[in-house]
Amino acid sequence: MLSLAGLCQHLKHLNLGSCMDVQDMDTVLDHLTRNNTDLRSVNLWRCVTLSSVGLDYLTRSCPKLEELDLGWCRNMTITPESNCVTRLIQHCHQIRKLFLSGTSLLNADDLLLVGQHLGSSLEQFDIQGSINITVASLVSLLGQCSRLRLLDISFCANIPLHGVVRLRQLFPTCTIISSVRDLGADEVGQPIHQVLVDELLDELENPADQLFGLRALWSRALLGGPELLALPAPHRLAAIAGPSASSSVD
Repeated sequence: MLSLAGLCQHLKHLNLGSCMDVQDMDTVLDHLTRNNTDLRSVNLWRCVTLSSVGLDYLTRSCPKLEELDLGWCRNMTITPESNCVTRLIQHCHQIRKLFLSGTSLLNADDLLLVGQHLGSSLEQFDIQGSINITVASLVSLLGQCSRLRLLDISFCANIPLHGVVRLRQLFPTCTIISSVRDLGADEVGQPIHQVLVDELLDELENPADQLFGLRALWSRALLGGPELLALPAPHRLAAIAGPSASSSVD
């Protein structure tokens, strides 16, 4: 693989998905990206030896990157002070497709950075299995990313049913994939609009929300006008005909 890296110097697309036998993917990426700075798409799906060091090599050398798949790369570690994915987002502003399934590398505050840096380019975003994102952060993301057409939030533990329903109603141009089964209002157990508004207002106390101006990004429908938030009323049942006034009484 390293010898190949020296021979290939004009690559635009690189697919190393499922190359689980590569002992040191970080070193491979170091050599490949040094010689191929015009890479536009990179598939690293299930590259089990890839670490944050290897992703930093990609960030360093490939500013024109448009598509990246890091799905199930479980060897990357992050800390509150150092996140290789946020560094990538801040340096590669042309990313259109970003797949992070099964990694849980981003939290709610990180999604604000995604919207801030990729708002004009992001079209597909897969964060299935993320455990630290919230409905409010998704509202911000969708509000900033006007070109986003596919968002996968399957198996995100903190995204409840009513949040999924409301996101789909507020952002109909984006296909939102979820593992949560669609239910009617009677199965939810309480008015969806009220539950979601309460949840979002609680999150306003987060300083990051104030810093990035989430209030301005939320649809007015979230903070008022319940008539815009309620689900369609069920069809009324036909009235049951009673005895007529002329009926005789025994």
